[in-house]
Amino acid sequence: MEKKRVKYKDKHKIIDNQEYKLCPDCNEWFLMNKDNFKVQPSQKDGFSSRCRVCQESYSHNRYMKNRDKEIEKSKEYVKNNRDKHNERNMQAYHSNRWGYKDSVREAQRKRRRNGKYNEWLNNTEAGLNSKIKTNKLQKEKKHEIFDIEWLNCKQYFNSQCAYCGFPAEEHFKPYKNELKLYDLHRDHVIHMGKNDLSNCIPSCDSCNTSKHDKTINQWYNINNPIFDREKYLKIYQWLRYDYKKYIMPKRRYKNQRLTARLKEIELNKQNKLKI
Repeated sequence: MEKKRVKYKDKHKIIDNQEYKLCPDCNEWFLMNKDNFKVQPSQKDGFSSRCRVCQESYSHNRYMKNRDKEIEKSKEYVKNNRDKHNERNMQAYHSNRWGYKDSVREAQRKRRRNGKYNEWLNNTEAGLNSKIKTNKLQKEKKHEIFDIEWLNCKQYFNSQCAYCGFPAEEHFKPYKNELKLYDLHRDHVIHMGKNDLSNCIPSCDSCNTSKHDKTINQWYNINNPIFDREKYLKIYQWLRYDYKKYIMPKRRYKNQRLTARLKEIELNKQNKLKI
C-alpha cells in the first residue's frame, strides 16, 4: 500500500501567532518547538513527524521487535570503531549526558559493596593488570616535597583550592558513613610532570577529579563555570616565578628529612671551600 501524502497545511496551523503541529499517532496538536518534537533536519519544518512521547514509544517498539539484530549490529559497530566508541563514552561521562556519570558511579559503588569489584580485581587477569597499572601511576604521580614546602604552597593560596577557592577547613569527605576532614590535594598541574613544588598547587577533591589528565588551559578556561581570571593569573605567577622562593633542595634518598639534607649541603659547601 502506498502512503498517503499529507499536505503541509493539514499538519500545521497558526494559533495566536504561534505554529502548531499535528502528531499522527496520538492525533493531538502541539506547539512546534524542541520541547515537543525532536529536531530532524531532513523534514521540511525541521522537526520529526511524531511528538516526543510517540517517537520514543515507536523507537522502543521497533527496537524490541528487532532486539537480537540490533544488539548484534551494535556489537559489530563497537568492534570496528573501538576508539570512536570509547571517546564518545568518555565525552558522555564527563558531560554527565543522560545522567551517564551518575549511573556509572552508582554501579561502581554497588560492585564495591557486594564484593564483585574485589573479586574481579584479585581473581582475573584484567583486574590484576589494572591493579599493577594503578599502583605504578600512583608512585609516579606522588609529589616528593617537604612538609614546609607544602605548607608554604597552601599559605600562598590562602589555604584554599587554587581553582575554585574552596577553603581547606571545610574540605570534608564521606568515610564510613561519617564526614571526615581531609587535606587539600597536591595537584599535578602538568599531568605526569615533575613531582616537585614547580608542578604542585592545592586543589579540592572535586576540581582534582574533574581536571583529571587535562592540561590547565584545556580544563580551566572561560567555558568552565568556576573559572576566575585572578585565580588563573595567580596560578601562573606561582608556577612561573614564585615557587622558587619556597622550593627546597631535593632529597638524596627516599624519605630523607629536610634538616638532614640541609646539613649535607652545608658540609659539601665547607668541603669545597677547604679544597
